[in-house]
Amino acid sequence: MKRFLLFSLIVVFGFNAYSQINSQNVLNDRMTISVYKKTPEGFTGTPFVDEEFKKGAILDEEGRAQPAFLRYNAVEGIMEIKLNKLQEDIHVLPRIKKITYTIDDYTYFIDSKRTEDGELLEGYFVSYYEGDNVKLLGWPRPDVIQAQAAKTGYDKDKPAHLKVDMEYYLEIGDNRLQEVKLRPRDFRKTFDKDAAMKKFLSDNKVKDLDDAIEALKFYDKQA
Repeated sequence: MKRFLLFSLIVVFGFNAYSQINSQNVLNDRMTISVYKKTPEGFTGTPFVDEEFKKGAILDEEGRAQPAFLRYNAVEGIMEIKLNKLQEDIHVLPRIKKITYTIDDYTYFIDSKRTEDGELLEGYFVSYYEGDNVKLLGWPRPDVIQAQAAKTGYDKDKPAHLKVDMEYYLEIGDNRLQEVKLRPRDFRKTFDKDAAMKKFLSDNKVKDLDDAIEALKFYDKQA
């Protein structure tokens, strides 16, 4: 059972933090995002970045942390919360900037950013790396294929199919988000005017997330 509970903030951060985040601040700071959909009944696939609840933490703007078990529903754009992994009830906090989440040492935060192509992304991003000159962000993009009724008596109804693709974006300085694949060619193209980075990327191929983070650490050191 999923519960949208403001009073969960009392459990998480105590009464003072609840009083501060509640009332008018919630209205001012909440992201109102109409594009998110309800998870369909009887679907195949998954609406989650990770199906299992993972140990993480809920943080307020002062850095106070409450350990919790978390999973992100990209279709609905919500973080599902259990304070105890064995409990049946799933809690959901408001989508406000004052609350962030950490899973696997990465931070989920809510914001609104525009890509180089002009697309406006609103909702939860994943911060994989944040340096002085560059950031590496993830955008969990949901894909919902609607259910289809059988066309003939010989066919069967097809349930909705859900999947989540993680897109990666570089935010260099104040520039718009630039989508990048975690592969050598994309990183070389992005930094082709930086001689030091070109050499680093030639010697250290970017093939996964860890490689990308190490490359961006190098970029920050020599920028």
